[in-house]
Parts: sequence; structure tokens; C-alpha cells
Amino acid sequence: MEKRKIPHYLLVDDDRELEGSMASFSDTGLIILERFPLGEHKSFEALKKELIKRSEENSFDGILMDLRLDGNEEDSTAFNGTSITQELRSMSARKEKDTIKSCPIVLFSSEEKIKSSYNTDKTSHDLFDFKIKKQENNNWEDICKKLMSLAHGYNLLEKSRNSLDYKKLLDINDDLFLDDRITDSLYTLEAPHDYAYFILKNFFHFTNPLLDEYVFAAFLGVDLLKMQEDEQETLNQVFELFSECQYTGVFNEGWRRWWKKSILQKFSEISEGQNLLALTAEKRVEILNQILNTGKIITAEPIEFCISKRYGAVCETYKRPIDPLEGYRIEMKFDLKSWQETKYISLKAFLEKEAERKGIVPHKSELSRIEFDKQDIEDEQTED
Repeated sequence: MEKRKIPHYLLVDDDRELEGSMASFSDTGLIILERFPLGEHKSFEALKKELIKRSEENSFDGILMDLRLDGNEEDSTAFNGTSITQELRSMSARKEKDTIKSCPIVLFSSEEKIKSSYNTDKTSHDLFDFKIKKQENNNWEDICKKLMSLAHGYNLLEKSRNSLDYKKLLDINDDLFLDDRITDSLYTLEAPHDYAYFILKNFFHFTNPLLDEYVFAAFLGVDLLKMQEDEQETLNQVFELFSECQYTGVFNEGWRRWWKKSILQKFSEISEGQNLLALTAEKRVEILNQILNTGKIITAEPIEFCISKRYGAVCETYKRPIDPLEGYRIEMKFDLKSWQETKYISLKAFLEKEAERKGIVPHKSELSRIEFDKQDIEDEQTED
């Protein structure tokens, strides 16, 4: 297998006091981070010209972009990070001279600025592949795995831009048929960034056709959080049992995902034809324990105020399994694609305001049902 180089990222930021953050990135050994000399290229055209020059020299693989380059720092500019990123994306989509290659552009800013500027400007959400908050307690290893994966993935997309084949990119065999609504969307894509955006935003962050590890564990009836603490070795065995269902396409190093359809088929095979989603969590775990000849797989218990153990989703607040029938659909920042499944919160997350603290709110259509269920619980507590 060809050894891939360590990706080289440029940090475009007007703040010169970021040595601690830069060391956190580099200490992982997964990427190289170089501060871009913004003070020498403060005008829009000068910055663009220098990035084109470096792109032609192939001296970087990605960019970390501060949101507010127009702050009050020594290297501040007259424009913000969104405007220059918009220009870079437009340039990379064009197939002509004096342009910049397609590469990951990652938002790197404070939580306050992300909330006040980025979250409220939905037009900028399709510009950045990923966002990183400027804070000390980041999981730098996980972040840098994503940055590494983005760089390698974009390199593949750029090399294949004249012959992009979604089956090769997603590493799909003939046994895994995608929904026609998905393939129809994929056929309309052309520029590498369009593919990257579609995969990162429409595949990785929603249930169907892929599952993240929380929803995957919920499907199996497994208490992921407890097993990560007490039974990691057994948990690895569970994941290995379904290894053939794991997503192996572009960006897989940074985002661990499993094909939903393959998970259901695999479970049916190992359980003599049983429908996973029709079983309770106890039965799912019982089957897994028998197959792996262990008794260490921990069954996930319902979240407080829930009863059902026929899990098929997670509470977005607690990342714990929930039966969709007992969950409440959340308000999405944008419309779901027709094939994507909705996300849920539990009643506990709403009553304890934990969802609200994380910026997650129930869909307006769920409010009356929440009030009814809330009153029902209050009545039961009064009777007790």
C-alpha cells in the first residue's frame, strides 16, 4: 500500500497568539500546521494571489480559516473568513489557469463567534467542510484524524475530478443498492467540493443510509457509553462482528460509519432470519452474546420516562438509545432530504432543559404532545 504523506494545513488567522492551539494540532503527529503570514497579505487580492501561488506549488493540503479575520487583532483584514472562502470555493470549481485546487477548508473560530456569526448565516454553511472551536479541551486526536481524512479524500477527489464515480468514491459493491433519490443527486455533482459537501453533510450526519456509532449501538440494543467505560474489548468484538458492514469510502478515516442496510442484513443472517428492529434490546443482546460466546455485552436501559426497548434511534441530547415512537422530532436548521431520517430528543432532555442548553429544540408539531406527556407524568407523581 502506498504510504501517504502527512497532510499540510495552512492556518489563516488574524490572531498571532495561537501557539498553544498550533502545538495541540501538531503534537498528534497526524497533520502539519503552518501559520500563514496574513500580515504580509492583508488585502483580499494579495491573500488570494498568495494562496493561488502556494496551490500551484502544491505546498499545502488544506486550510484552517478563522471566521472573523476582520477583528481587532494586529493582522486583521477588511474582510471576513467567509468572503475569502466563498472566493476560493468559486475558483476551485473552475477548470482554468490561475485558480486554486480543491482542498478542505475548515472553520476555526471561537464558540462565541460561531454562535453569533456562523450559525445565523446559513449561506455560509456549505462553504466549510468541518468546524473546530478554539478551546483547550478539544479531542485533538479525533479532530486531526478528521483533518487527515479530509486532506486525503480531497486529494482523491481532485485527481478524479474528470471521471468521478460515486461507486468508487463510496466503495460500494453491487450488493449494496443506494436509494434512487440518492444516486439521482450524486449524478448531478461535478466539482470535488460538491461531492465532499454531499458526503460530509448528507451522509455522515444523518441516519440512512449510514449509521454513526451511537445509532449503530442503539440498533444492536447495546449500552455504548457503559461498554466504552467497562467492556471496551468486548465492544470491539461486537464491532468486528459487523466489520463487513463498515463504510470504507472516501473520508472513512475521520468518520466511522456503518451501512444501515448491511447491518440489518447481517443481523438477519446471524440470527436465522430475525428482524432486528422487531426485537427488544434484551433479545438483540442475547443473540449477540450467544454468537460471541460471552455474557459481557451490556443491554441499554431506557432513558427516564421511556419504556420501550425497541430502539431505532438515539436521543440527540444524551446520545442514548430511544424508540422513535417515544421520541420527539427536533427542529432542523434545514430541510431533511427525502431519504434521511429525522432526529429525536427524549422527554427527559426537554424537562431537564438539557436539550435547550445544547441548542436543540423540539419541532413545533411536537409541543402539544410534549405538554400532554409532561402533564401525564406530573399527574402520576401527584398520585404517588
